[in-house]
Amino acid sequence: MVEDVKNLTACKNKDELFDSLCSIASGLGFEFVVFAGVIGDDSGSSLMGYPFVLSSYPVEWRQRYTERAYHEIDPVVNLTPVTSTTLHWGELRGLKSDFFDEASLFGLRTGFSIPIQVPRRVYLFSFATARDEVVSEDAQAALEGQSFVFMQTYMRRFSRAQTSISLHDKTLKVLHMSLAGVSTVDIADSLGITVHGVSWHLREAREKLHCQTTLQACGKALALGLITL
Repeated sequence: MVEDVKNLTACKNKDELFDSLCSIASGLGFEFVVFAGVIGDDSGSSLMGYPFVLSSYPVEWRQRYTERAYHEIDPVVNLTPVTSTTLHWGELRGLKSDFFDEASLFGLRTGFSIPIQVPRRVYLFSFATARDEVVSEDAQAALEGQSFVFMQTYMRRFSRAQTSISLHDKTLKVLHMSLAGVSTVDIADSLGITVHGVSWHLREAREKLHCQTTLQACGKALALGLITL
């Protein structure tokens, strides 16, 4: 995992960054990857046809998806702007079974998608395989982590997006330690503040980053480059 993170953060351009993510995904059993700008990245999306930005999906499926404006009926795209939860295609199949059945004909049989929201933009990572199998928790967790690292690197180096969000230095330290799995009590002891103070900093982070949970706030702060792994 650590080596994968180093490989992503060392990439020099968007294509190299995406190729590295594809390699990681392939090693975890997912041969198809999409990085999409669902909202607020039209200039980037236009390179491959809305909503694709970078994709290893079959060319024939991308063409059909674009030509038939499938983004208007794709449950994943429709749900991405209003959720921060990983979306499993199997659980969404009932919403548009014919769409998923058609995608499976192009080798996109099993998959899941990870929404990442940043100021004024919403991005989406999708990982798919031609195999008909249950997505393991370990593979999902690993690719969620790699997606956040990808997003952080992308925002820092290749995106023109700017953020006006400002967090107190101690708030950033609290977020960083929370992301590392340090308990509230240990964070308080390390920073010389009370447990109540830790809770205040976490609440400030959630409010300013417009997140409902601390985990979401950590992920968004990581994606924006406010904290690092």
